[in-house]
Amino acid sequence: MQKQDTIIEQIVDTTQTISNQLHSFWDQLAGEFTNMYNKMNQHHSEDLAANRRNTEDIIDSQESNTTNIINNNNANTDKLANGYDKSRLDNSNAQLNDSIHNMQENEKQLMEDVSNNINSFRYDDYFTRIRGLYRIYPISESYLQ
Repeated sequence: MQKQDTIIEQIVDTTQTISNQLHSFWDQLAGEFTNMYNKMNQHHSEDLAANRRNTEDIIDSQESNTTNIINNNNANTDKLANGYDKSRLDNSNAQLNDSIHNMQENEKQLMEDVSNNINSFRYDDYFTRIRGLYRIYPISESYLQ
């Protein structure tokens, strides 16, 4: 029986050794995973910080470019407004004003002519006209009976 007890003890010792080795292996894996997780977090934080800096640089660059474009457009507008030759436009404006003035004069004259014709129009009363005709062509009393 002693032999069986020895075998059982050896099996228990072997099982205990395997269990201890597995426990050590899991502890080692846990440590490696923890280190890897910490390194990934650090790398991720560094990437976020770099992206933030890049984004801020891009925003600053775009703002500077936009400001330059606006300033250039303002300068170009000032050059156009202050150095623009508008004599042709002034000539067209004068021609339009003359045409409008002539149209107003013609309209005024037409309205005066129409107003004079309307004011001088006389409409004879119908009975007055018939009486005049009766005098020219007298109707005998026999027609009236």
